[in-house]
Amino acid sequence: MFSVESTLEDLKNMFAGRVKSVFWVSFLISWVIANWSAVYTTIFVEQALILELRKMTKVEYIISFYPTYLERAIYLGIAPLLGSFICVYFVPKVDREYSNWHSQSKNNKELDRLSDAKKHEEKKKEILSGIAKVTKESKEISSELNDEEKWDLEFEKNKDFIFFEEALTKLGHNYYSKRRIRGENPYDIFNPKELLFLDTNELIKIFENDQMSPGPNYTYEITKKGKYFLMKTS
Repeated sequence: MFSVESTLEDLKNMFAGRVKSVFWVSFLISWVIANWSAVYTTIFVEQALILELRKMTKVEYIISFYPTYLERAIYLGIAPLLGSFICVYFVPKVDREYSNWHSQSKNNKELDRLSDAKKHEEKKKEILSGIAKVTKESKEISSELNDEEKWDLEFEKNKDFIFFEEALTKLGHNYYSKRRIRGENPYDIFNPKELLFLDTNELIKIFENDQMSPGPNYTYEITKKGKYFLMKTS
């Protein structure tokens, strides 16, 4: 039985289905773009203005936009269909291709970054391995040297040190002139930097005396290594 409500419901469902369709939405947008002058005239231009300027009705004026059957076919059908085809088929394809290219480019950049990081890590391991090898060889060589040979290497390594000559000169003067190894306060003889050099290189050995005993709080004793260094400088 015919019912106005059921008919309206059917029309509503049909319209909702069309609106949800990508093709119909793209067709509508393409149609409005292709016929923008007709749409603008329909919505915004007053009938009185058209009668005054063109001496025709609004419908006649809009029809005048399409003077031939070919133009009507192009603007009202072919152009919107072509626009819909581009929107529905061509644009998604281009978008997929771009997405694939962008994803591949991003993956390639990540692979390049990981490759560079791997090369850097391998280079670092190679350098550390080389350092370890040299250190091991140095230890092996050092273990085969006697004390005097080791001291010769240390002497050559330290002889250009800024406090080397002055510190050894004071040490030798005090040792050879007074002929006394212990009993002098090292802080009265050497400045702090010279004393630090002598102590850290084990050329002297510093003793802290008992506070209750007479004499200086600190004394020092020249070591065997210190005597060897003095012998090389004399």
